[in-house]
Amino acid sequence: MDLVPAIPDPDDPSPNQPTALVPLATTGLRRRGDEFPPVCLALSSSTVIGLRVYLEEFTRQLTQRSASTGTVATYRKRSRTFVAWLEQGRPSDLRHLDRACVEAYRAYLDQRFQNPRTKNGYLTAVRHFLIFLGRYHRGLVNAAEFVKGWSCSRTHTRRHLPVEDAKRLLIALETDSRKSDIQGRRNVAMAYLMLKTGLRTIEVSRARIAHLQELARIPQ
Repeated sequence: MDLVPAIPDPDDPSPNQPTALVPLATTGLRRRGDEFPPVCLALSSSTVIGLRVYLEEFTRQLTQRSASTGTVATYRKRSRTFVAWLEQGRPSDLRHLDRACVEAYRAYLDQRFQNPRTKNGYLTAVRHFLIFLGRYHRGLVNAAEFVKGWSCSRTHTRRHLPVEDAKRLLIALETDSRKSDIQGRRNVAMAYLMLKTGLRTIEVSRARIAHLQELARIPQ
């Protein structure tokens, strides 16, 4: 499943806006004047607990931006996997959320999953979660931006439905006794459209009558 950008064009949170988010501990780098040098999170038990709180706020704001339920659930699941790895699976010598830490997480994903698209999806979720954290921690480096994903084939990953199977599908939908006549016609029309144009199930489920357009015939 390919993920859309989680929170596009994030704005800095208003300093006067009440929030229950507590700043997480970062590396102790000195500030020079008014500049904020690059920093990264110092991974402690309290930081991991805080990351869970930030994750809930991340998904809450994502929901407010009219994202689909599936997208929100996917980001939550994949980001929780990362936080759980930080708490339980992270090597003890990794004490900061830096590039080395994300590289180790990449190696963990490489061992856990086989599909490159799935592994890239988990890495993408981490990347957008760190972007969100950067809104509340000025100067925070998104270490995931420096970690490359896996190469994926651009060709279709699933074969088309054979003609005989397509015919059986349409007949089954047309003769389904559980559906009314109008429901059967609807299902056949949707299945035929998917077979002819290659529409995905998510595209069909989001289709609305207002999306239909009548093609005007060009006069001869």
